Amino acid sequence: MKDYEDMQYFHTAERLVDAIVDPNDSRDFYRIVVNYYLSCVASMMRATVVTPHADSQQVMMYAIPLAPSGVGKGRST
Repeated sequence: MKDYEDMQYFHTAERLVDAIVDPNDSRDFYRIVVNYYLSCVASMMRATVVTPHADSQQVMMYAIPLAPSGVGKGRST
């Protein structure tokens, strides 16, 4: 199994994060927001995931992006 630090981020999502992140803000907050909206698009297209352990499952994501006060003011809103 790979270590978390060795994994690469999805390049398209990272380009979107680059477009909206403020250089002083945490990238993790914006990564959660971008991936949430990408999963919303997949869900609206009725995408499913088929696993060997279960029938097809709908694509869903529950996320709570927590950030300190002032993050994203005027930039991502």
